[in-house]
Formats: sequence, structure tokens, C-alpha cells
Amino acid sequence: WDTSDGDAGEYTATVESNDDSDSTGVTVQQPAEFSVAVTGTNSPVVEGETLSVDAEVQNTGESTDTQSVALTVDGQERNSTAVTLAGGESRTMTLTWETAAGDAGEYDATVASDDDSASTGVTVNVPSILSVSVDSTNAPVLSGETLSVDATVENTGEESKTQTVALAVGGQQRNSTEVTLAGGESTTLTFEWATSEGDAGEYTATVASDDDDASAAVEVQVPPNLAVSLDGTNAPVVEGETLSVEATVENTGGATDTQSIALTVGGQQRASTEVTLAGGESTTVTLTWDTSDGDAGEYTATIASDDDSASAGVTVHKPAEFGVEITDTSSPVVQNETLLVNATVENAGDLSDTQSVTLTVGGQQRNSTEVTLTGGDSTTVTLAWVTDGGDADEYDAVIASADADARAPVTVVEDESELGPPPVVGVDPPQDLDGDGLYRDLNGDGSLTVADVQIFFQQRDSDVVQDNVAAFDFRTDGALSIGDVQVLFQEFLEQS
Repeated sequence: WDTSDGDAGEYTATVESNDDSDSTGVTVQQPAEFSVAVTGTNSPVVEGETLSVDAEVQNTGESTDTQSVALTVDGQERNSTAVTLAGGESRTMTLTWETAAGDAGEYDATVASDDDSASTGVTVNVPSILSVSVDSTNAPVLSGETLSVDATVENTGEESKTQTVALAVGGQQRNSTEVTLAGGESTTLTFEWATSEGDAGEYTATVASDDDDASAAVEVQVPPNLAVSLDGTNAPVVEGETLSVEATVENTGGATDTQSIALTVGGQQRASTEVTLAGGESTTVTLTWDTSDGDAGEYTATIASDDDSASAGVTVHKPAEFGVEITDTSSPVVQNETLLVNATVENAGDLSDTQSVTLTVGGQQRNSTEVTLTGGDSTTVTLAWVTDGGDADEYDAVIASADADARAPVTVVEDESELGPPPVVGVDPPQDLDGDGLYRDLNGDGSLTVADVQIFFQQRDSDVVQDNVAAFDFRTDGALSIGDVQVLFQEFLEQS
């Protein structure tokens, strides 16, 4: 019996003759048939990784068989294995494909036996690479400042990836951060390096991932330092003149800087100017102070930048100034006699000078002399006026220099009978306050005060008083004694 498809089953086979027959059970089995089902994959994978496809192969027939089960991707067999299965038996297996560079794509992965096949879509992705580009830096910076480097990191692949991206400057890692980017995603990062003193120099700054790096030239400069040195001054000067101070300013650092350069004298800023200097450049500045009255003295003049200063002692002299003080006169004098006026002339300034010192009486210059004095020096002068007939009067005698003058009252009388006693103290003669011939105003200030009593008490035995008894005989007894002091004191009390 030539069986055919569909004949499988259990049968009784009978052999007969005309005389006899015999039977036996026979079986026609279904042929072996390996059905295939894909149960899973590890897709997607990245180029260079292994694609795994899990499949279940079952012999749906009743006969044992051995078949080759193969994995085909993109029309190419990538892997196969021989499988022997009894009827109804099944087995799970994993077939693999070792992908390589250039295999990226979308594929149908097919697992096939001689009898059946099953397919599933799989993906091989381009490897994820974190590419790096440097966008910018804030270089140059000064040592002690922070160098910043901006960089873009892009995942040029299709898979998410996490890497450490680091900044290296001068061969040393200065900063780092962890970055996770999905496929095609990018981000901008800023890396910083806090420089310190001694870091000045030219460097290559490199930002690097595990896959890529990018570099830029950067410079850390020596901070600007505007050093100051004094070249000279025009000191000493005189009040009212201009003090000039000259200095050299040099940038000993490496970076350009602009600073205000100031002149300070006596703790006060007198002038300033703005200076811009590149590294290593220098310039000369001249700063001035217009002095004025009252500025005389010894000072420290300082020219300073923000970084440095230099100082020198300077002197502002007070100009020569001839002060005048009348010490005494020979007043009163009789007309046709000589009036003498004595005065002290003192140079209160710092400088030597020569001036004409004059005597003026009654609005007319009567005499003069030339006086030369160094700073702080003084001298005594006596100026005379030879009076004439008709000069009798009361005057102000004025002694004057070019800078100052002093006055004293003087009297020229017609005859000696009009002369009162000369000054007891000071330059003013005693005065007869009521015309009774007694000179109660001893200090000549125009009134009777306790000072006159005190002067009389102290000077009662002096030559001036004793030579003029009649002028001070307040008891009118022809002699001078303590009783005259008591009478004068009593008169003072009574008028008070």
C-alpha cells in the first residue's frame, strides 16, 4: 500500500486466500514537521553588540527527525544549529548574530526549519558617541580669577548614554560632570577652574568625554600691577605757587588695566589722572597742587595707584611777612624837637626779604629805613620826625612795612609847660582826666580804673613818678607816699 498524505492512522491489515485470512494492526504515522515560533529578542542592539533571537521549535509530527534551524537577517544566514526532535517534542533555543560597524538598520530576523519559519522585526542602532565642541571661554583671565569654558556635548548615536565629561587645563583635570543624553540630544556645559597665584601662563583647555574631546588655547595672566616711583618735585614752593610732583607709573603685571593715579599732600587728595597701561608698559605723570594762603608747612606728598604708592617730603614756605609792633615813643615832644618812634619788625614768614619800613605822622611820611630779615628773624628800628613850629597837635604815628602797620598816639606841644609826665608803663603817657593838673589815668587809656591804682602802687618809686611829683601828688602835700595811693584808690571807689 503506497500511503499518501492524510493516510496516517491505526489500521487492521488483513491477508486473505480462498481458504483462509489473517489480520494484524498496522500504523501509518504522520511525518516529522518542525514548526517554529519566535519567542523574543534583545533588540535593539548597537553595532558591535550581539543580536539574540529566542525561538521555540516543535515537532508536530509523530516521527523523530533532525533538522537544521537557521537565523537569517537581511537575507543572510547569521547562525544555525541542528535539532533532533521526537514526535510531539519541542525545544527552545537562542540564535545569535555578532553585529559589526555598518550593520545599523531595521531588519526582519527569520528563524527557519526545513518545514516552517517565523520572523520578527529587529533593530541594530548606530553606537552612541558623546561628541564634544568648545564654544567659548572667558580667557584671558587673571591669576586668582575663574576660567570658564563653555562646551556643547551631543549624543550623535541613537541610544541614551551616560558619561563623565571633564575639563583639563595644563594636563590636569580641573572640573568634571556626569552627562546623560538620549540619542540625538545635546546640552551645553560650563566648566570652571578657580585659578590661583602662580597659575599664570598659556595653556590648552580640553573638554573630553569617553568618546571625543575638543580644545581651545587659553591664557591666565599675571594681574595688572601699577607700580609707582617718584621722579622729582619742584619743592620747596611758596604759598600761592603750584607744587608739581612727577612720577613714573609702570604696569609690572601681564594684563591691561585702567586706574586713577592720585596725588595726596597732607592727607588730602590734591589731584588725580586716569592711566591705562598694557602689561609691561609705563608712563610719566605730573600731578600738581595749587597752594594758597595758610598752606605753609612740611608735608609728605604721595602719588598712589590702586596697587602701589611712593612718597617724598615737600615744603611749602610761608612768604616773607614783615609784622610791625611799636614798642615806645618819645611823645610828647615840643615842636621843633625830634619825635622818636621805636618799633620791632619781625619776619613771620619762612623766606628772606628786604622791605622799606616807614614812619607816617599826620598822613605824611616822615622817615623810612630799609630792613632785610631772614625767615623768623626780627630787628628793632627807630624812626625820627623832626617837628617844626606849628606842628603842635595830637597824631597817630604809623610804622608800616609792605605787609603790616602799627599805630601809637603821639603829641607835639607848643612849649614845655604843656608836657605831662612821660609814660609810666607801655607807650601811652598818663592823662589828666579833669584838667586839675593830676594825672590819675596812669596807663593812658582814657579812664580811671583799678589798673591805674595798681600801676601807681607798683611804680610809685620809679624815676618817672618821682621826677613828676606834682603830677601824682593826690594828697597835695608836696610829697609822694603810700597815702597818695590810698587817695587814688578812694577816688576810684567813689567814681564806681
